[in-house]
Amino acid sequence: QDTPATDSAAVVNEGSSYRFEIIEAPEKTFGYDVYKNDAMFIHQPHIPGMPGVRGFDREDQAKKAAELMIDKMKNGVVPPTLSEEEIAAILKN
Repeated sequence: QDTPATDSAAVVNEGSSYRFEIIEAPEKTFGYDVYKNDAMFIHQPHIPGMPGVRGFDREDQAKKAAELMIDKMKNGVVPPTLSEEEIAAILKN
């Protein structure tokens, strides 16, 4: 499902542009898509590294995860991953 522009962000880095969109996930949860140069690079409808297929309970949690993924990509971490500690910090807030 398309989301409003306010739920999307773009970052330009060394000739590449990155953006994300918050998506609706199963059970009224949230995930995200990350785009590199307008091509979908990551489709993440559930919490990465967690068992099951549940998404984030809140939209702002999905946004924090997507922003962290883009930061990692900008720093050359491809494919980017989120550690258990990073996920725990996102879920705690």
